[in-house]
Amino acid sequence: MFVSKSALSVCCCLLLCAAAGAQITITEGDIPTTIGDSFAFKICFDSTTVSVGPTGGPHVWTFDTAAFSGMVVGSEIVDKDSTPLGARFPDANITIQQASGPYKFWAYRKLDADQMLDVGAGMANADTLIGYAYSPPGVNLDLPLTFGTQWLTTFGHTDTTSDTTQSVILNIYDCRVDAWGTATCPVGTYPCLRENVFQTEITTSYLRGVIASAETVLTRRFYWHGPRGGVVAMAHSVEGDTNSSFTLADDYMVLVSTNFGAVTEERGLPVASQARILPNPCTGSATLNLAPGIPGPVTVRVCDATGRVVLRRALSVGRQASSALLDLRGNPAGLYICTVTAGSRIVTNEFVLLQ
Repeated sequence: MFVSKSALSVCCCLLLCAAAGAQITITEGDIPTTIGDSFAFKICFDSTTVSVGPTGGPHVWTFDTAAFSGMVVGSEIVDKDSTPLGARFPDANITIQQASGPYKFWAYRKLDADQMLDVGAGMANADTLIGYAYSPPGVNLDLPLTFGTQWLTTFGHTDTTSDTTQSVILNIYDCRVDAWGTATCPVGTYPCLRENVFQTEITTSYLRGVIASAETVLTRRFYWHGPRGGVVAMAHSVEGDTNSSFTLADDYMVLVSTNFGAVTEERGLPVASQARILPNPCTGSATLNLAPGIPGPVTVRVCDATGRVVLRRALSVGRQASSALLDLRGNPAGLYICTVTAGSRIVTNEFVLLQ
């Protein structure tokens, strides 16, 4: 399942327990489609070791996220026609909405017996509405999903950030279900199929119709799919990965998801008010304001909606409040996540870049 298709691309996370360690098969009927179904998932931005293990199975994967905090996000299945972009995607029969403060994000999908396709995405705040279609649609899951399933999908979209600036983004996913076993996380233990994904993302930027820059990013990802099509956990190298496989030296971001409402922050960890992004939304750049008393040194990492790191800085802070300029010029409009790490303390902030 492609969280990388945007923060707009929200995980479909309805999970049920089944026999531990057993192989499972996910079919069209296992994918939640009921309007009103709601989900919660926790994104933990931290370097942590996930022993992915070899192919085959059975395996036991443990996601120990109790030692650090993350960002808890809720989403739900909504009526497509209730969203401002629904008419753009007539083939979509599942619409997932995520709300965060004044912002709303939508993932539009088409489900049939053979595939679940990502057909488009969008987001809005009080002043801005952004939407785009994937052309052709991206294959989110190849169904039925079982051990040995594999597929390749290529899709793209164009972001227009001004009258003169465009970013044409091409994504190629090589997907295969190469292992099965049991995934254990703080909210439960689930039989899982592991999807191994190698993504190639090519972004070409145009200024007044002329190519201004081109960038290729290679990334390895793993998704652990639960018995009803939900993602129990996800890990990927946020810096990108030029190798054909993960190593334990990679920098992982772990996502843990559940429908049980049991995903919570730890008490005593820093609150978001200790690090704020202003203005939000921003244009070109933003300022990170840090409250006094945060122990240094501090590292700042900004990821786009796919988890790709677009900015990393090390800061020296002291007893006084401090600030840092986050220069995001040249990056496409969309949702970004700023992670501030000071020792064991982690604060995450979402913000929107308009251009």
